[in-house]
Amino acid sequence: MIKTIRFWIDNARYTALPQSITPALLAIAMASNGAYFSWALALVALFGVIFAHLALNLSDDYFDYKNGDCNRRAKASKGMRVRVAKCEYLSQGKATLNQLLLAITVFFILAFICGGIIIWFRGWNITFLVLVAGILGLGYSFPWLRFSYRGLGELVVGVMFGPLLMIGVYFASSGVFDGPVLFVSIAVGLLVTNIVYSHSILDVECDKSIDKVTFAQILGTKKKMLFFSWCCCFLPFIIIFLGVYLDYLHWTFLFSFLTLPMAIYLFRSMKDFSNDSPSNLEPKWFLGRMERWDKIKEAGIDWFMFRWYLARNLVSFFCLILMIVSYLSSL
Repeated sequence: MIKTIRFWIDNARYTALPQSITPALLAIAMASNGAYFSWALALVALFGVIFAHLALNLSDDYFDYKNGDCNRRAKASKGMRVRVAKCEYLSQGKATLNQLLLAITVFFILAFICGGIIIWFRGWNITFLVLVAGILGLGYSFPWLRFSYRGLGELVVGVMFGPLLMIGVYFASSGVFDGPVLFVSIAVGLLVTNIVYSHSILDVECDKSIDKVTFAQILGTKKKMLFFSWCCCFLPFIIIFLGVYLDYLHWTFLFSFLTLPMAIYLFRSMKDFSNDSPSNLEPKWFLGRMERWDKIKEAGIDWFMFRWYLARNLVSFFCLILMIVSYLSSL
């Protein structure tokens, strides 16, 4: 049983969980000084976010596999620069599609249970957010909407893991809605968008080969792609500065600017990739943890994973700093 759980958590790409966990923890930190704050409901909301994220990652694999997006070694053999390590547990026969569907169902049921508990204790005010998040999440890969194949996937992820997630967790934790969390959630949403958007730039040729339209493809030119990359990297800092300037946020939120060097490093790296320029892809301490790096280099996907890790770590450190200052400013 434990091996089975670990197998599916690994396949659900638990390394991506920081893009949902850290915004959720930030929302909890911002809500913690409220009169009706509940640690129990905050934790239920956190686990609900985790289960939903794992379910959505596996759902993405399911529909990508059925669409032929997991057969990337053939594309690589033709000289296309692609990330071949995708859905390998399916392509190598370690699991069947039916087993994958069962795992998706279990994770979704656990997420719905958490949502039901929150609605029971906090009332129906949060139902609208849950429904919108559910529609966007299911529509990301499901055939009837397939946002990820129609150029909307990056924006959908940003809305889901930014404003919808943070406002929902904030309400679940405190029982109220508040302006400052909306301000911060937009900045965080842009950084989360950056993870998926950087992904779409790195996989642009492969996505074209399977008729998968991403926002990077809609933008078309390298100049436009890099401009939106610049927006995702640096607009969050401008938003935080404006929040402080307009007295929505405590001045200590400016400590988030400590992550600005990571944003600069990421943008330069994406620029190097777009221009086919050499780039230093060795992990550095200030760029955050990059798991299994030796295996990643051996698999030849360091060009992809370095930038993906960096985009993920930028979100994590940005949220971590704001978590700390949220607690300190409420004392």
